[in-house]
Amino acid sequence: MAKEFIICVIVVFFIIIGDITTHTYAENSIENLITQLGELRQIIQEDKDKDNATQKIDEISEFFNSKYTNLAYFIEHSELEKGQTGLSEVKSNLEVGENSQAIVQLDKSITILNNINDKLSLKWENIL
Repeated sequence: MAKEFIICVIVVFFIIIGDITTHTYAENSIENLITQLGELRQIIQEDKDKDNATQKIDEISEFFNSKYTNLAYFIEHSELEKGQTGLSEVKSNLEVGENSQAIVQLDKSITILNNINDKLSLKWENIL
């Protein structure tokens, strides 16, 4: 009986450590993306030169693509695709000069990223 209990405790311990590790990585990556998107929002609102905004969205897309493969191990692909699609829409709106639409899409992308963070957290509502 004690042997089975110890094995169960060890398994639960490793599950919790794995969840903390993956959640920390995902949370840091997503928070970094959200920060960069907020900076892009300010650039769009303050600067009329679309080159700065286009350069920033390229940097954000490159960062997202570098994190995509690692995040795909423990986040649903459909959620990541929504984020990637949102970034593509922001980029296309900036290239066309639709800054107001780009800001709306930025806000949607930030909301999607926040939802991904919420889904990953170890909460009773996510477990049940």
